[in-house]
Amino acid sequence: WRGSEEPAGLDVLLKSATQGASPRLALRSAIPPASSSVATNMATASPSSAPRRQRLKVDFSEQRVVKRGVLSLCDHVIGGDKGVDLEQFPLPKYPDGRPRLLRQSFFERMLSGAVELRTSLTGDVSAAQPDLRHLQLEHLLSIRSRTLDFATESASHNAHNVFNAKADELLFERLGRRLLEGAEVELPGSAPLFRLGVRTT
Repeated sequence: WRGSEEPAGLDVLLKSATQGASPRLALRSAIPPASSSVATNMATASPSSAPRRQRLKVDFSEQRVVKRGVLSLCDHVIGGDKGVDLEQFPLPKYPDGRPRLLRQSFFERMLSGAVELRTSLTGDVSAAQPDLRHLQLEHLLSIRSRTLDFATESASHNAHNVFNAKADELLFERLGRRLLEGAEVELPGSAPLFRLGVRTT
């Protein structure tokens, strides 16, 4: 495994989102559109309606399982954590061709692997955070796969921790939404989609 450090913000998100639910340990080899109501039921079912399952005692944490899942997803979706092909997965633009991101160049450098989050200036990280909501699943996977081992409690890196936490939130919500594409159901809200994404990882 890459390291013993846990990603900043991921532990808090997992505890609040999963509420003790065990993640699926076998990750799908791809993210095809849902062809049945199984994914929908996972996203919308309440904790009280879900069948109780006997938990296995394992010697690794839920966080480590999710971290491995993110890396596996990255391998299958964009071919690894070396950067995302921006020609295949272009950054969002307005209909007239203008960049939708306020910090376009920051994300171009980060997604190509030219810069790392940990070495980025606090001002740049804070200014780029609002743009995260415009990114695709592939962009978020690329960013988080290379920052999973970045953890610090230093006040000088608070902006970096907040950036990672927001990326986690959007990543799992996008994953849940991708799983339900093609299903003839009304998509649930962001929270159920997030839980579905976490449990699938």
